[in-house]
Order: sequence, then C-alpha cells, then structure tokens
Amino acid sequence: MWIGSLFSAVLGNILPGPGTLYVAQTLRFHTRAYVGDALKVSVRVEELRPPATVVLQTRINRGWS
Repeated sequence: MWIGSLFSAVLGNILPGPGTLYVAQTLRFHTRAYVGDALKVSVRVEELRPPATVVLQTRINRGWS
C-alpha cells in the first residue's frame, strides 16, 4: 500500500501540478515488494476528458524489464 500511496503524492503535488484532484485509484497486487527491490514506475496518459480531466495508467514492475 505504501507504494500505491506514492502515486497520490506525486499526482497531487508534482504531476500535473499542485492542487490536482485525485478522484480514484484501482490497485491489483500480484506479489510483494521488498526493501532493496529495484522497481520501475511508469505513468501513461490514457485519455483526456474535457474540460480538465486526465485519465492515467500507472504501473510498477520489479526490475527494469
């Protein structure tokens, strides 16, 4: 859950900018992340909805593959 909460922090304060409203998040856990794991985090814009909504796909993978 800590890793999932990082998205909220980044999206609410850095991307796209301060004051961003975080409407919803869906999480699926396939395995645990451990201290020392290399994690690759990606964010992709899936859809732009007028007037000011952006739908993002966020993903975390272990390792760099």
